[in-house]
Amino acid sequence: MVVSAASGGVGQIAGQLAKQRGARVVGVAGREAKCRFVTQDLGFDACVSHLSPALEADLAAACPAGIDVYFENIGGRVFEAVLPLFNQGARMTICGTISTYGDEDGGVAKRAALMRLAEPIFKARNVRAKNVEVRDFAAEYLDQMLAYVGPLVTAGTIRYREDIRSGLGAIPAAFTDTMRGDNFGKMLVQVSPDPSDAVGT
Repeated sequence: MVVSAASGGVGQIAGQLAKQRGARVVGVAGREAKCRFVTQDLGFDACVSHLSPALEADLAAACPAGIDVYFENIGGRVFEAVLPLFNQGARMTICGTISTYGDEDGGVAKRAALMRLAEPIFKARNVRAKNVEVRDFAAEYLDQMLAYVGPLVTAGTIRYREDIRSGLGAIPAAFTDTMRGDNFGKMLVQVSPDPSDAVGT
């Protein structure tokens, strides 16, 4: 399984859940510190940088047996690097395509172009792609997810990193940093004391 934006809020958890189910997981992240976090702290089997000029070769080397599952958070060049590595019957979950979020049309044109690029490989290799939205699953699976993930977080088996900024005035910079990939972990803006800080005191 390959997870893009692997050091981000969603990618961190998606990859660790896959590891819990026995998958070999390769992350795609940005700078070296993020890749190191993905392998050393989160336990992914490998991580490649989308900043590398040799991304395509790096990803192929990290996935010598190809890709069975791709968790898409970025789009753009990362998706293009993944595409030729899909195995027969592979699956792609599209959570987001952050590389297109700044476009005037919200990335509609670029996402459509990527799907056209992918169509011959998807058809030849029977690759199934599906958009995922939390609202499609929350009502039915939220309690089950919390019951499964909660103890793993408490035990330290599943870890996460947050990038916390303070105050409403931090919102513009926090948003811009997220779009540029300058955040490290799940981006949060704290506007009041964290009630969990008082637990056990």
